[in-house]
Amino acid sequence: MMSENSSFSNFMTLQKNITKRRVWLVVLAFVTYILYDVCVFLLSFNQLGIRTKLAISLLGKNGFNPLITAVGSVLLAIEGFRWLSNRQMIDFYESQPFSKNAHFFGVFVNSAVILFLSHLAGTGLGLISAAAFKASSAAVVKDAFFCFAMDITIFLAIFSVSTLAVMLTGNLTVSVFAAIVLLLYEPVFKFALNTCFTYIPAYVGPGIPYNGIFSPVLTVINHTGDIYNIICAAVCLTLAFFLYRIRKNEDAGKAVPYKTVRIIVKIAIVLIASMLTGLMFISDDSDSLRSEVIAVIISAVVVGAVLEAIYNSDVRKAFKGFGCTVLGGFLAIAIIMSCRLDLFGYSRWIPAKEDVASASILTTDNVKVKLSDIDTVNALLKAGEENKDETESMFELTISYQMKNGRKERRKVYIPKSAKNLMKRIVSSDDFKKGYFKVYNDADIEKNLSRVSISYRNFEDGAKERFANSSDIYNDLKAAYIRDIADYDFDTAAYKMEIGEISIIRSDDSKERNYYYVLPVYKSFTNTVKFLKAHDMYVSPGKLTDETGNYGPFYVFPKKISY
Repeated sequence: MMSENSSFSNFMTLQKNITKRRVWLVVLAFVTYILYDVCVFLLSFNQLGIRTKLAISLLGKNGFNPLITAVGSVLLAIEGFRWLSNRQMIDFYESQPFSKNAHFFGVFVNSAVILFLSHLAGTGLGLISAAAFKASSAAVVKDAFFCFAMDITIFLAIFSVSTLAVMLTGNLTVSVFAAIVLLLYEPVFKFALNTCFTYIPAYVGPGIPYNGIFSPVLTVINHTGDIYNIICAAVCLTLAFFLYRIRKNEDAGKAVPYKTVRIIVKIAIVLIASMLTGLMFISDDSDSLRSEVIAVIISAVVVGAVLEAIYNSDVRKAFKGFGCTVLGGFLAIAIIMSCRLDLFGYSRWIPAKEDVASASILTTDNVKVKLSDIDTVNALLKAGEENKDETESMFELTISYQMKNGRKERRKVYIPKSAKNLMKRIVSSDDFKKGYFKVYNDADIEKNLSRVSISYRNFEDGAKERFANSSDIYNDLKAAYIRDIADYDFDTAAYKMEIGEISIIRSDDSKERNYYYVLPVYKSFTNTVKFLKAHDMYVSPGKLTDETGNYGPFYVFPKKISY
């Protein structure tokens, strides 16, 4: 019992000593959380009628508490172990009646207590303020404490990563930069890669998702990944403790004491810095390749030299370890060039028909149309991929495939004029007409005809609208429109301007207008125009231009027909 009491007493004494040396952080943490959770919360209450939503937004996961927690975790970790970068401070700490292990876990516990108590104080006072203004509810309390629980995992992850940064370095300033690099390298590298991907011919995103794998910063941004945070904390804190145990006192003051770490960090930093520099000079112009390569080389040499000067604390040794600089620059050039020149054949890919479950195209007005003629779609994709002359292009088209193995593939290509016959085949098909014109998919409308009305408008300034109750005329309109669609072809879809549009509208109990869909009307749609005139709905189109008119599913550039 005496030994347990003695251990607890030693632990509390250590906590008091640590707290005394970081009073400014304690004050900063409490003031920041309370100022945010209370003052900002109160100042935002000039928005009457949305107080509860504001409370949830400010106190929940979408507020700034996770960001405050992240910044606070970095400060607590670096300040807690800053003594490792100063020999005099090391001697002082080692003279204390506490073991080395006790110091390590003492800082961790002290940091957690400071952050959690200040966070809890801010959240509690924020909830009291919300209740005082009658903005509190079960949802507010739930979101506030959900955010608090999420912030615990954020603290664990970011504190552990920042502690690892301190253990990998021997200089306080370098420790700060190391923490920033470890926390931000993954999102910045993913950004650089995704930017490179956009220069692959025929590339369509979404690219590499910004989900946190190594960086807890992404979990803060996405409000996800509590399990990843805990795993990250366990791994990084274990590594940090191992390095803490084997760390030599002579390492204090050295930028990066470990040679292996210096090599890895140099290659990684040169790589990302060179990629970002190269992307600043990148363009679709093939003549820009030379400037991109030169920019990457210059960036690699400069960044490598700066890192070596920091490592050795000597500018004269700036070009030491030049092999790492070359490797980092080479990797940057390889990644950029593989995308610019499409070395992996992304824009030359055409699927085997037997591997495709379905195919679809995305029209200029963002309607996805599913097609069953895979041969024609493949031929269209090939024509687009082989098209290198922008002056011969009609329009941009996104082609999607659902593969039988579950994979989804998309390509964005410029369709050449030579592929006009393929487009005629597609637009004239039943698949396209039934997929593009929603008049074929109106089961819901048929069930609610008593609430549906028809509106017709032209495209002139101050467009006129005419309405007619559709409970008795909708089927007549549908029949007339389908007769016109029978002759719908690519020339109409791509070159002819619409003269107006029919909107199918439902009015609900609150008398709000909810649009079901819109049907384009062309001059050649004689049956539809006849129907509109018969019901006194037709409005003359007047003079149409590119500015006042509207084109159909394929915007061919430049336009040649306008009426």
